[in-house]
Amino acid sequence: MKIKHIIILILVFFNFLVLDCQIYDHPNIVDITNPITVIRHTVDSFSITPKGLPTNRFKVNSNLPDYVKTIEVGKEIILQAERNDNKDDTYAIQAAIDYFHYNGVVYIPPGKFNVNNLIINKTFIDITGGGTLINGSIQIGNKDPKKSEMEYKYITISNISFRNSSLLPKNNSGYSPLKENNLITIQNSWHVKIQNCNFIGGHTAILINDRHDSVPKNTWSHAQRIIISENFFKDCKFNILSLHNNKVKYSGGDFQIINNIFSGTPQRHISLNGQDGAIISDNTFFNANDISIYINNSTKIHITNNRIFCDEISDYGIFIRSSWGCIIQSNEIIKPKISGITIRNLDEGKESGFNLINENMIQRPGDSGIDIRGIHNSIISSNIIFKEKSSCDQNNIAIVLYNTEYGNCYENQILDNNTPKMITLFQDGVNHSINIFRQDANIGCGLKFGIDEK
Repeated sequence: MKIKHIIILILVFFNFLVLDCQIYDHPNIVDITNPITVIRHTVDSFSITPKGLPTNRFKVNSNLPDYVKTIEVGKEIILQAERNDNKDDTYAIQAAIDYFHYNGVVYIPPGKFNVNNLIINKTFIDITGGGTLINGSIQIGNKDPKKSEMEYKYITISNISFRNSSLLPKNNSGYSPLKENNLITIQNSWHVKIQNCNFIGGHTAILINDRHDSVPKNTWSHAQRIIISENFFKDCKFNILSLHNNKVKYSGGDFQIINNIFSGTPQRHISLNGQDGAIISDNTFFNANDISIYINNSTKIHITNNRIFCDEISDYGIFIRSSWGCIIQSNEIIKPKISGITIRNLDEGKESGFNLINENMIQRPGDSGIDIRGIHNSIISSNIIFKEKSSCDQNNIAIVLYNTEYGNCYENQILDNNTPKMITLFQDGVNHSINIFRQDANIGCGLKFGIDEK
């Protein structure tokens, strides 16, 4: 190797070192394990100075941070988080967040940090670093019910673990998600990303669209453009829950829930209510007690390429209620206790329809593979349903269509490990041609036409 090549390699290596130092020591990064000086200058003003960084001063007319309230006027305190010491680190982490007027990174290094509730009411803030928050939560947005505007945006939480066994309730009596200490709550915010995080324990891992009854009609008191990707969920009652403000038609939208692993035995892995647009794709679900994916009063929902392991624990793989324009495509649903895909119109006076159910594989459903009732303008095509039971009663049906019209059901394959002893029920007006049933010598049941008698 020539000398000039060696010199170039040394310069490149040195350049990487310099860049790394510049990134870590950038003024917009605060390491919570470094000392942070907080001075109270007047009754309603204070300053925050992390070690080695410039001072930022704040004037607050109301709602002083709790750690500032503890300081006498003209005095100072030093806040510093210590990993793995079982002491409360809430004030140190909150001061690191509050240090930024706008645009900053709060670095929580690997280790365990005990916290209560942290609040992010800033814009362009990242929380990252590989640390673990013990028995704590993060509120993104303003808790004030009188403030409904979406004023917080471009917030990222990445590479953080939440371990919150103390938040698991002993029973479900009197539970309200608005009153519980959820792990992450998102309100009045948009362009929020939650990525590469672990959620273990707690009641609701991620609560979106924190509803307030006092919000004026037709205002947006919700969250938009939320990305939840590459996270791990375990032992939460709800993993992702969005709430619907009944004063508006849709109170959230443009969600992306992608490449996550949902484990444990929650009541529901994903429960979206009142959403205008969501993509739920390439996730893996294990054994929800009730439903893996529940969609209610929503529109433009795409559920694609998910693997849903029900293992006779989950009643339903996917349950869509009173919603429009849903695409359910290329999912694999394994051994649901009742039904793989269920779409119902359960709200009197509301119309639901324009759904596509295409190229899904449903293995060994307890009752029906696909169950659609009270829905119009739906296409059910190219699905594969492998039935294990061989009963001919109406509780063991491959595809159920009750009170449906103006739809198409075609090119579905219904397989059985013995004989295709199942029924498909259609109401007049649905094109049910070219469905493929396995042909055996003994065909216990064929097609039956009718409407819901219930």
